[in-house]
Amino acid sequence: MFGYSHVTGGWDGGQAQFVRVPFADENTLRVPDSLSDEKVLFLSDIFPTGWHATELGEVSEGQTVAIWGCGPVGMLAALSALYKKARRVILIDKEQYRLDYAKKHLPGIETINFSKRSTLEQLKELVPNGPDVGIEAVGFHYARSILHKAQMLVGLETDPSDVLNEIIMAVRKGGMISIVGVYVGTANGFNIGAFMEKGLRMAAGQTPCQKYWPTLLPLIENGTLDPSFVLTHTVPLEKASEMYKIFNEKEDNCVKVILKPHS
Repeated sequence: MFGYSHVTGGWDGGQAQFVRVPFADENTLRVPDSLSDEKVLFLSDIFPTGWHATELGEVSEGQTVAIWGCGPVGMLAALSALYKKARRVILIDKEQYRLDYAKKHLPGIETINFSKRSTLEQLKELVPNGPDVGIEAVGFHYARSILHKAQMLVGLETDPSDVLNEIIMAVRKGGMISIVGVYVGTANGFNIGAFMEKGLRMAAGQTPCQKYWPTLLPLIENGTLDPSFVLTHTVPLEKASEMYKIFNEKEDNCVKVILKPHS
């Protein structure tokens, strides 16, 4: 997998002036000249990932879908769920600017800011029986509890289970959990008891981007879906390190960045 560190092969990514693409006849997508770079660029990863989240969650018409993580992937999962006619879509995050941005560009969605009150408390008020589908789109995870912080510090686990456990407690009995957030190793304290007793199902995995291209490209081409709404910053490649800092520290209302080589 390109650009995903040594975990999946060590191939360099595309944030460079020139890119070598092995097996380019299979690993590239021909796009119409009529479409701008901004409209199709996110087919490389985050749009298929958002779509994949709804596929794993088996999202269908009339369902209530709660999405943990209001970053670009979470927003595109919300877009995908709305396209699949979910009745309610709820985005969960602690960054109010991202929740506001999502509400502006995705009319009809609902939001929860867990920095004000607990997610479970607010979700219970909105959906007393729990959502049909819970999507984990948090990305890289941080430990909330002292216990998980200590375990990660000494190498007893690599990923905290806080978010997963919250989703398990939130989703309705017999519901579905979809994971597209990044987990790289072990997570202690996973609430398998509640998972089992509630009769939940779970699906996870890396996104097979090429699988979804034949579906998503026509939807962009005919104007049905436009993933470019997540784009907030376009800068030269030379400013990559500066933009990584801004994105990481949630500055300047940053949601998604495009780096332009030779600009």
